[in-house]
Amino acid sequence: MCNLKGLEVKQRLAAKLLDSLPGLLTLPPSVFRKVARVVERLSGLPKVSMKSITSLRIPLSTCDQSINARLYQPQKISGGTLVYYHGGGCVVGGLDTHDRLIRYLAHYSGVNIISVEYRLAPEAKFPDPINDAIDAWNWIVSNEDLNIGLSSLGVAGDSAGAYLAAIISLREEQNKLAVQAVRLPDFQFLIYPMVDLRGSANSYSEFGSGLILTNKLMDYFVKHYLTAPEQVNDSLASLVLSNVLSSSPKTYVLTVEYDPLRDSGFDFVNKLRGENIDVVHEHLHDCMHAFPTVGRVSSRAREATVELALALKDFVKYSQN
Repeated sequence: MCNLKGLEVKQRLAAKLLDSLPGLLTLPPSVFRKVARVVERLSGLPKVSMKSITSLRIPLSTCDQSINARLYQPQKISGGTLVYYHGGGCVVGGLDTHDRLIRYLAHYSGVNIISVEYRLAPEAKFPDPINDAIDAWNWIVSNEDLNIGLSSLGVAGDSAGAYLAAIISLREEQNKLAVQAVRLPDFQFLIYPMVDLRGSANSYSEFGSGLILTNKLMDYFVKHYLTAPEQVNDSLASLVLSNVLSSSPKTYVLTVEYDPLRDSGFDFVNKLRGENIDVVHEHLHDCMHAFPTVGRVSSRAREATVELALALKDFVKYSQN
């Protein structure tokens, strides 16, 4: 058992219960996704109301398919629009698992948010989710019928979604792909980003049990996302290895203490700053990866989510200067 002494008690108990579900990592992804949706309904954040939620359908350029998205418009709009990619290791997650988090972020920030449901592995392996993320971005920035402000337009995501969001700005990395972004984001808002799939960081070995995200779950995600083990060394899979980060916009990064991805998040912040990217980095010492997932049972998780939304509001204003 790893040392979770500093983690808020209710988060710790909820995570321990989720981590102890028998046989979870032996489930096929299609079943795991159903479990994730049930967990979100049982322990996720309370639902807050929106002015409107509009379902969207986005065509893909790489295949004869389309993906779902939702436009969340809060009651009070302070400005800016965010394209959001959900977490889940590019294997689980979707519009429903992140619905309440997106509502919180939109409500407390006053920012319009478009949540994108890209295709998942192993049905759509690396780099298909990346291509989908860029296709969705291109469709949104080119679609004036959405009737939202595109003058201040950013990308965001949590975990694997933050990884996809960060790639939207990396023109040179996109040269390896079938699709490239037609416009760069004005800012990016990255929540405990998944930027190193090699599993070599100290925090990766430190957190093997008792959390929502453990190194064993990360190994499950990597196994299903990549087509070959050596792809962990590809800079498109592990962004911390990229030497072409200089096109990144102003960036907000949130890291949390109890997270296998903690140290690679710090490394990514340092790499961005080494490229003279304007980075705002915040670190929560009393939260774990995916803390909004236990927002119904943990008051600290709810508070931290509101703090995150207010940070988004401030960062959107800051990015406009």
